[in-house]
Amino acid sequence: LVLVFEGITSYGYTKRIWRHVRYGSGHVLVQPPGFLTKRTLDKVLPDPAEILAKAKTLPGVEHATVRVQGFGLLSSGAKSSSINLVGTVPAVEPTASTIASERKRIAGDYLRIRDQLPHPSDPGDVYVGKRLADSLDLGVGDRVVITVTPRGSDATNSAAFLVRGIFQTKVKAVDGYRVEVDIDEARALYGLEEAATQVALVLRDGRDSNAIRARLIDMLAGRMDVQVITWEQAIPIIKETAAFENSVLGMLMSIILLIAAVGIFNTQLMSIVERTREFGVMRAIGTSPWKMSTIILFETLILAGLFIGLGAAAGYGLHHLIVAKGIDPTVFYGKDIEVAGLVIEDRIRS
Repeated sequence: LVLVFEGITSYGYTKRIWRHVRYGSGHVLVQPPGFLTKRTLDKVLPDPAEILAKAKTLPGVEHATVRVQGFGLLSSGAKSSSINLVGTVPAVEPTASTIASERKRIAGDYLRIRDQLPHPSDPGDVYVGKRLADSLDLGVGDRVVITVTPRGSDATNSAAFLVRGIFQTKVKAVDGYRVEVDIDEARALYGLEEAATQVALVLRDGRDSNAIRARLIDMLAGRMDVQVITWEQAIPIIKETAAFENSVLGMLMSIILLIAAVGIFNTQLMSIVERTREFGVMRAIGTSPWKMSTIILFETLILAGLFIGLGAAAGYGLHHLIVAKGIDPTVFYGKDIEVAGLVIEDRIRS
């Protein structure tokens, strides 16, 4: 049981990291100082293209992209909703984020840049979540208006867009709040020119996050207008959830070991009590107390070793069975189980 629970916990932790990183984040992020806690446009990255070029030279970087993140209001007819507006690079985002990929797209296509529109004056594309689309009765091709407050201004700025595609992650906060547009459209709305709020790196191996972060900090040495963080700082709920799971697993392991110890003790105690006459005969023929204690100790070790071997074999076999077949959580809990902000979509494996 300990082997199986440890395997399932480890797999779940790795899977959550991958999904969070792929849901519009990254293993390593370059942002303005303080952007993590105060998501305003007071501070931006003035030269994201230069940072991106340096980041791409680092070994282990699989995908790198630039984003603009802000807040706004999306309106359709008499209905409206507050949104998290994200400007992305349409040619890169589907490889860096699962949200933009075909796997999560349930209708339409992903964004086009303005040069790809039928006419330069046409409304730009917008990519919305299913929950938001349902709340505003939106479908592919519908016209919407996005209103934001530009950087350094108290006035508002609005632009019309056409729904290009609809995605579904089954995470309420994402599907009902996140809206993506071409990064140039977002810059025009917020008045950012060539600036951005984030450079995101997706690595081949997430375990290299701290090493890549350190190297990127060295490359950007002396700059006070940037902050380089890893997914651990960007998404602390993952580590918090993992710490809680580890504490629960530790308690569970302690209970299992205690039960096993009590079982062995009880077996040996009964064995000794039932063999009182045998021990008396052994003492009568001259067996020393030390030798008798040694015999009992060896019996205990043999019994413990036997059960440890059987338990390890059973646990190892069950572990590999769960790796191969997995466990369908919907059998026990129904559909759309959400843990640490993510919906469990696949089979649970060890």
